[in-house]
Amino acid sequence: TNWKGSNGQPYEHSSNDSFTVSNIQPGSIMITGVNTDNPDVVEMVALRDIPAGTELFMTDNAWTGNRFRDNEGTIILIIPTMIKAGETFGYGDSSLKYSDRWEPIQRSLQLSTSGDTILLYTEDDDGNIGHICGISLSGDWLEGGLDERDYGSRKSALPTELVGFSTVLTHRDNYEYVGEREGSIGSLQSAIASSTNWKGSNGQAYEHTSASFFTLTAKHSLYWK
Repeated sequence: TNWKGSNGQPYEHSSNDSFTVSNIQPGSIMITGVNTDNPDVVEMVALRDIPAGTELFMTDNAWTGNRFRDNEGTIILIIPTMIKAGETFGYGDSSLKYSDRWEPIQRSLQLSTSGDTILLYTEDDDGNIGHICGISLSGDWLEGGLDERDYGSRKSALPTELVGFSTVLTHRDNYEYVGEREGSIGSLQSAIASSTNWKGSNGQAYEHTSASFFTLTAKHSLYWK
């Protein structure tokens, strides 16, 4: 259905023709560490190459099932140079790549030590949301479609696109991923999503640094959309 043909007219074909290649899809980036004891820190790993110019949004606003609430913070990072698959980067710690390049677009990000959720996403020119990953430090995600007040400031629904690409943890102030750091995209996504591969503390803020990286063992560069 996406082709046209002719028995008489030869079509012009040129190397100037182009296709749009996008790496940004659910699980392209996964969160691998969070400190909510001040200063707030969020570490994440790119599991696919993330092109320069990509706009990443991070929020602790609740997802209601069809939109974000607007009672908390949202910040944006415009990727200045490509982040290669396996590289870690983040927010809030100078040891993390691009930590100082996030800008608030709706209040600053202020993670609660009583539990919180974080969602990472992109947005196109028409305002359509492309969910990437999430983490809950408040236990299970709630259902979508509830009265918005039911989400409060610590809970959120899980966007349906992120089933398998989010981590659910019981409440601790600080967490770090301690699982495998080498494998295929799928195996690393599953490992990061498993709560058994995390350790948490209410007293110790963990060190997060871009010197810590992941190794992808399968082809990962292109995703045709």
